[in-house]
Amino acid sequence: MQRCLALIILFEYNPNGTDADYIKDSIHQYRNLSSSAFHRSFERDKDVLRSIGFVINYINDKSSLESGYKLTGTNIWKDIQHDQGENSFEFLTTFLYFKNIINFYKLAMEFYSIQYKP
Repeated sequence: MQRCLALIILFEYNPNGTDADYIKDSIHQYRNLSSSAFHRSFERDKDVLRSIGFVINYINDKSSLESGYKLTGTNIWKDIQHDQGENSFEFLTTFLYFKNIINFYKLAMEFYSIQYKP
């Protein structure tokens, strides 16, 4: 969750996008990871963000020689920030926490139904 919040903040300060090296160097949880471990973690974090309305796209604009990742879906976040004020990060943290609990219970129920079929 901390990485996801850090990604949102990073893109908030870099609205035109950024490259993978900058992301890896800027977020301390990514810094000491190998290249492949970073990409796996980054892909998982992108999936989490996508599940709550944020999408990180890779932009490769050949006409301007600019390429990198850009965050979209921030209108939802801006609405939450406006409505919740300083509590917006608390809201997001709580949302992700409950989402993880729900997913855990779903997995537990699936496991239970597989293990104890009548």
